[in-house]
Amino acid sequence: MQRFHSLGYWLAYKDGVYDVSSFVENHPGGKQILKTAGKALESCWKIFTIHQIDHVYETLEQYRIGNLPKGEREANEKHQETVLDLFQYDPERVNANETFFIRSQRPFNAETKPNLLVSSFLTSVENFYVRNHMHVPVVNINEFKLEIRNEKSSRSLSYDDLVDKYKSHTITSAVQCAGNRRAAMNNEHQGAALGTQWYVGAIGNARWTGVKLRDLLESFGLDKEGKHVQFWGLDCDTSQRCYGASIPMEKALSEDVLLAYEMNGELLSSDHGYPLRVIVPGTIGARSVKWVNRIIVSDKEADSHWQMSDYKILPPSIKEPQQADFDRVPALQESNVQSAICSPSSDEDGNKIKVLSVKPNDKDKRLTVKGYALGGGGRAIQNVQISLDHGKTWFQAELEQLAQPHMRAWSWTLWTYHINASDIPSKPFDIVCRAMDTHGNTQPDTPLGIWNVRGVMNNAWHKITLQIDDSFLKKAKELK
Repeated sequence: MQRFHSLGYWLAYKDGVYDVSSFVENHPGGKQILKTAGKALESCWKIFTIHQIDHVYETLEQYRIGNLPKGEREANEKHQETVLDLFQYDPERVNANETFFIRSQRPFNAETKPNLLVSSFLTSVENFYVRNHMHVPVVNINEFKLEIRNEKSSRSLSYDDLVDKYKSHTITSAVQCAGNRRAAMNNEHQGAALGTQWYVGAIGNARWTGVKLRDLLESFGLDKEGKHVQFWGLDCDTSQRCYGASIPMEKALSEDVLLAYEMNGELLSSDHGYPLRVIVPGTIGARSVKWVNRIIVSDKEADSHWQMSDYKILPPSIKEPQQADFDRVPALQESNVQSAICSPSSDEDGNKIKVLSVKPNDKDKRLTVKGYALGGGGRAIQNVQISLDHGKTWFQAELEQLAQPHMRAWSWTLWTYHINASDIPSKPFDIVCRAMDTHGNTQPDTPLGIWNVRGVMNNAWHKITLQIDDSFLKKAKELK
């Protein structure tokens, strides 16, 4: 790729030449794309394998302006420079395919298989989904420092200082990627929702222990100034462009925002932010920055790509991110009301299954349906309902919930509903679920009215289609 001041940004991929000038500013990786200067784009995509999907190739092709002469293409391949493998120290993920649907290897993005989500109220560390935007940083805990500053001054704490000098606080909170259930937003009329194609498993519920952010800010006198609190992580590229996000000061000073160092009673694993991560309960996962090493109190939001030009709901008229005026769209904060069916399920990718064949329990002649629900923003779940006739008739599910203070319902709710054999159709049928929170917020019936090109905040009714085992239906009829 070369940059020409009069012509803009050009790059080479295989035998093509592409002018991406109009795309660079809103590239999902910010200006990471410019790091391929002087090299073929392939060398970058060998590391960031998340790009190796059809819609990325299709998007790139829109910017083709010509082809490389054969001699130049061969010279380009011969003189490719070796790109630093930022991912060479990522943790070993043993048997990951048994636990996750892996959406990309570099960066590693993996969602929990649905049946594992409802196997226990707390999601184990091993089963908790992984959302990485770049590589997993290697941390020497003896050298680790947490910097806390504003525009006037800066202080720092060691890991031991933080753990030993501040009172610990524990909360149970779900963490959910804003793009959870993105794949269900794709439709032939409005187009593909761009980003990692999550099914229903980019969510988990854990017990987090750490230091209240409020206590830390108060100890340094930083609680009386600034409109935003920025968090910056150690996951940086070769130009030290690091992952960053921010939350409003009012949220930062609330009771349960944590600088967490434990997850389910264990030290954080490297994939989940060791040694320190932010937990912002009730808020989209993108604000719960992992591997955090800088906290900045400011009148401005973090200027990272992920705060300013991503994780925003763009108008449905926007079909390509580069068409958007991101400055006019507020950054997402609170999660919305959500629910999904997790059992029956398959070990195969739920995005690809049209009809799921199942056999109910022979003992009690019932089909048991299970899933999760989340209120978002601290709002508790009031009810979860199931329909077998596309919303004409609804049945109440049984709820498993924690007792939580008003407007501090950070944990998810697990739910169960039993369908009697006599109510099971003899042909493929749909089950849909919807949840309602204590403020009366509920889920829309389809994603059509909430579609956005970045595919965030999809909370439409979740549907699965089932085909019941014929032998079971035969026995059920004989018992009637």
